[in-house]
Amino acid sequence: MVKAVLAGNKTQTRRVIKNACDIITDWDKNDPSYGPFYEDEFGDSHESIERCPYGKIGDQLWVREAWRACMVNGLHHPGKFMTIQFKSGFGVLDYRTDWEKHYSDLMEKTIWDDSGMNAFGKWKPSIFLPRKHSRIQLEITNIQVQRIQDISETDALAEGITEVSNKSSVESLIYGHTLYKNYSRPKSSFNQAKASFKSLWDSINKKRGFGWDENPWVWVVEFKVI
Repeated sequence: MVKAVLAGNKTQTRRVIKNACDIITDWDKNDPSYGPFYEDEFGDSHESIERCPYGKIGDQLWVREAWRACMVNGLHHPGKFMTIQFKSGFGVLDYRTDWEKHYSDLMEKTIWDDSGMNAFGKWKPSIFLPRKHSRIQLEITNIQVQRIQDISETDALAEGITEVSNKSSVESLIYGHTLYKNYSRPKSSFNQAKASFKSLWDSINKKRGFGWDENPWVWVVEFKVI
């Protein structure tokens, strides 16, 4: 998904609206940072108890990635060419006069594997990436509320699903036909983006009780890279 964001293929993300089990369809589109209304046990409607937790239009988000610290040409210039390597490539090679201060949080927590001219730390999960070292900033351009099954084919593509080339597939023999990744069964594929997104959604959310068949209400957050 990080590669899809960087390539400009992912401009939307959908997240479950929590505590929305009895939501009805009314929704104030004039202030999309609020969720839809919900219906209580007595049949009375109330405003959703929470705003969109991801922000409002114009707010900025930052992207976490799997990462490791890296010192380039570390033998000759210890620490001064310190940077971060991400799974999808390096960050900016950054020479800073205040490198010791700027990267101190990385240096203190890194176990170095000295591989000659360059030194690398161990790979770390995205949840441990400090915000100041994030290389991708996003701006929220729109917020909507919908059921997950209401996603369109166009919006499924905007979720950044992966196109695949499967020469053994019958569908791939059709001229100009595009196939999309099956996130549940990697050796198969779909001929519709929406079906591919369904498999992606279930791979992340089904075990949490918010699978595709449950058709949960979701925040639809649209964004652009800045």
